[in-house]
Amino acid sequence: MENEKFEEAMKKLNEMKDDLAQREEKLSEQIRSFEQAQASRGKDAPGLERDAYNAEVREIISAMKEKRNITLGGTGRVSFIPTLVKALQNKVDLINGVRWHYGPNSSTVIPVLNPRPAVPTRQAEGATSIASDATAVLTNATLKPETYVSILPISLETLNYSASEIEAQLPSIFGDAFAQAILNQMVNGTGSGNHQFGGLFGISGTAVTCAAAGAPTIKDLVNLALKMTDLDMADPLIVISPTLYSAASTVAVTGYDFYLEELIRNKSVEGIPVLLTGKAPTATTASSIMAVGFDRARYNIAVGMDMMIEPLRNVGDTNVYYQAAMGIDGLPCIASEVFQLTAV
Repeated sequence: MENEKFEEAMKKLNEMKDDLAQREEKLSEQIRSFEQAQASRGKDAPGLERDAYNAEVREIISAMKEKRNITLGGTGRVSFIPTLVKALQNKVDLINGVRWHYGPNSSTVIPVLNPRPAVPTRQAEGATSIASDATAVLTNATLKPETYVSILPISLETLNYSASEIEAQLPSIFGDAFAQAILNQMVNGTGSGNHQFGGLFGISGTAVTCAAAGAPTIKDLVNLALKMTDLDMADPLIVISPTLYSAASTVAVTGYDFYLEELIRNKSVEGIPVLLTGKAPTATTASSIMAVGFDRARYNIAVGMDMMIEPLRNVGDTNVYYQAAMGIDGLPCIASEVFQLTAV
């Protein structure tokens, strides 16, 4: 009886040793693949923090080998998402400086005090019956993240013959795709009613009318900048398309030579930076918005869902389709503080 128990115990011990050996071999294989991916990561993901990026690549490698979904974030939601955001910021200048809000929330509510309290007035000693302030209004700006999806097909041959390179490049590839989506929405989104961002050119802001029909001139850009200086903006910025920038910078206006030189030399007007993006509209017909001035520090982007990369297969198709999804939304805190240079 004792011999049988001993033999059974030895059998279980040997099974455990075999299982442990298999696990060690699998771990060694993953480490070798990860080290190969890590060696080339520097140029593929500039600005990413080392620890977060290493964990990200390790997760992708493991998931691809095990043929399972890849969830970037998971229990590390708070540590990963800001790293992804930094990668997007490095790719799109317009995103730098905006306010990011993280968390798995279906909506993010931001308290907004607009207008501000009235200017205090002096009161005599012992004054009574002082009128209350009817100026200040406290409202909310609500962001409701919508799901954005990007799909990358990878052939079976590429996946098996050069897996380490593809694994290392996935964060950069999807980072580019989502950066462009955020840029386009931040510029042209028409609001939550259309399941889009509150875009700078798409919402109803404060109109600043051009002096004459056609493309804007340096005089119009100066007028736009001066309207912005009335407000206490932390990070003011003017956004315009390269096409309309070219028109404004090549047409001289009497009395505005100094401003024109500032625009060409420094890409600024009245000290306010001018950012060019091909996503901005180029129309010059009446009522078209041709340039926008706003406070970048008061534009908000909510990230409500971890990025998930899911491998999908179709019958009769040797490609693997990596589908990346992410929940995001964006809008300015106060729409009236987005100044829109409008054609006449």
